[in-house]
Amino acid sequence: MQSNQQKLRTNQLTPNANKSFPIGTKLMVDDWHQKLGLEAVIGPLKSKGIAADALVRGMLAYKLGENFSVLQASEWLNRPEILDRYNLEKFDSKTLYRMVELVGKNRNKIIYALQDRVLQLLGCPKTDVLLD
Repeated sequence: MQSNQQKLRTNQLTPNANKSFPIGTKLMVDDWHQKLGLEAVIGPLKSKGIAADALVRGMLAYKLGENFSVLQASEWLNRPEILDRYNLEKFDSKTLYRMVELVGKNRNKIIYALQDRVLQLLGCPKTDVLLD
């Protein structure tokens, strides 16, 4: 006779110091980042300090996976394995807030560049009028 499992937990698991992050999200962000040519759009927004492009890619991966505050995104991005993955140096949370502000100020330029690239990828002609 077969018995049904009564508990979903096991005593065989031991806590450890391993860290993980969603690599699928990171790979998807990197793939679309490259397809959409975001480096050419985001990179020139900031010329000194930490690269704008790396911060935006990291923020996108975080928001798609976790979607909490900018402060928590900064904490997530400052984990050694994430810094290494995005080729970043440790930074203050204010840096990420400034990056979000910078992207907001340049949103029209970014949107127009994305629009052009998406139309190009879809093989659609560029027009002055786009209907939703």
